[in-house]
Amino acid sequence: MTSRVRIAAAALTVAVLSLAACSSDNTGSKNTVAPAATSATTGGGSGGTATTSGSSPSAVTRPASTGPADNSLSPVVVGVDNLESSAASFKSTRIGFQQGAQYVNEQLGGINGHPLKADVCKVDLAPASSVTCANNWVQNKVVANVQGVNPNAPSLLPILQGAGISIIVPAPQNAQFNSAVGEAFSVLPSAFEYYVDTLVAMKNEGLKKVALVSPLEQPGVQEYVDLGKAVGSKLGLDITVVTLPQVVNDYTAFAATVLASSPEGVVVPTAADSICDGLLPAIRKNGFQGPVFLSACTHFAQILPPEQVNNAMAFVTAWLPAIAEAAPADIKADVDIFTEYMAKQSEIKESEYDIAWYGFFTAVTAADMLRQVNGDVTAASVKAELPKVKGRIFLNGLPYDCSGTAWPNTTACSKGVQVLKWGADGKAALTSWSPVDPTAYYDLAK
Repeated sequence: MTSRVRIAAAALTVAVLSLAACSSDNTGSKNTVAPAATSATTGGGSGGTATTSGSSPSAVTRPASTGPADNSLSPVVVGVDNLESSAASFKSTRIGFQQGAQYVNEQLGGINGHPLKADVCKVDLAPASSVTCANNWVQNKVVANVQGVNPNAPSLLPILQGAGISIIVPAPQNAQFNSAVGEAFSVLPSAFEYYVDTLVAMKNEGLKKVALVSPLEQPGVQEYVDLGKAVGSKLGLDITVVTLPQVVNDYTAFAATVLASSPEGVVVPTAADSICDGLLPAIRKNGFQGPVFLSACTHFAQILPPEQVNNAMAFVTAWLPAIAEAAPADIKADVDIFTEYMAKQSEIKESEYDIAWYGFFTAVTAADMLRQVNGDVTAASVKAELPKVKGRIFLNGLPYDCSGTAWPNTTACSKGVQVLKWGADGKAALTSWSPVDPTAYYDLAK
């Protein structure tokens, strides 16, 4: 992974669980993925029982191709903010969005025939740049803000709220967007759910004693850890919390700390690839061969031998080429579309697609949401209709529903995460109990 990609992971770690940096192209990789199971066990859970899958990815389908948008019609303009500065840049996310919009306009008829157009605003690390973007969008009368990567996105919120402009968030990048119910709409599950689902996964694996590795020193994380403890109690898990430092200088020593309580499993709900790549081999070298849940990371499987990868687990936030072999058939079609449209541009290389997907899936899913607005698509009509929209998350395959059925008191429009597990042969497969159903733990939400 490049240093820029690792910076991306660090920027998103706590809130979006390294979504933009934990998958990578599998060219020359040592380990592969196994084909997806043809079916998954479904069911629910309550009380102290483990929760199995809630809904199959095949429950919702990709919108059918309807041909190109009508360029004679007025465009539907959304404001897109993205960090692109000399200090840190996520250019790949913006390019991914633009290619996703091209797919929407060429094959999905745009937004009910109208072309989807991005009013792109490149921000830097100063909050003032985000404020400028928001004011410009108000003046330009965008129908919604669709976020890229922006660590200062909270600066947008009061301005857009005042103007009645809704915000479509790929994943809540901070506490403000996690709680801005009615103003922001997050495509992927709440960060709270990821803490829950790692522990449910351990229960599903038959474990009773777990080490929870979490960056406690980062603002707002304690609330997540407290939730994890409450879930662990409900599941009958003995949980030991280990603080993940901002910088790990000695992974061997840190792995020994993680394993000091003699856990049967280790969960790291939020981590960048750099952490996963360093921690897993150190844990294995310390003699631990049990399950290790490594956030949404997959890069470790491309650089480590099968004996170290065996029993590793990870969330699937997007099915990218590196793990597509394990995906259901309809998801593989998504991957083909993503690969096809990324190949149409020449600004970034294939090695950067592990960042570009974040923009691509956002463009396609946001368009699906906006397509459900009846009549003229305006800021007011979008704000009225977004709480009702339902559909399928591109490159993920699970359903979204913004009517309030996901994690309580958050902006999340989806629930349930799919989980990969690597075997002794170095291949990953979707667990039979994926996706995890978090509803039995909604009573623990604050």
